[in-house]
Amino acid sequence: MKSSVNYSQTGGGTSITLGASLSPQTIFSTSISTYGNPVVVCAYGDAENTGMGYWSTLQLYRDSTAIGAIVHTEGSNSSENTPFAFTYIDNPSAGTYTYYLKANIISGGNINFG
Repeated sequence: MKSSVNYSQTGGGTSITLGASLSPQTIFSTSISTYGNPVVVCAYGDAENTGMGYWSTLQLYRDSTAIGAIVHTEGSNSSENTPFAFTYIDNPSAGTYTYYLKANIISGGNINFG
């Protein structure tokens, strides 16, 4: 039996500024219900460091579980944009989940994510 396709989108022109931290900070999130079928999670944008040498590590999460690879952003001068993109195929059991893009670490100072 084929189930219906669910779709969730967040963002679209929004940006957020996050400060230096060693704790995961949410850049954006979205919730979706699944019937036990794979979920394709895509996230993209850019990180603009507001100071020279500021850097961050980014990762996707399903609820509180980290999924996929870690992506590193860094700028040698202030106000450099570092593009990032994630695509991950998750296979959770049936239920409702919240997916997050989080900055695991931000070093140096504020970074604008868009």
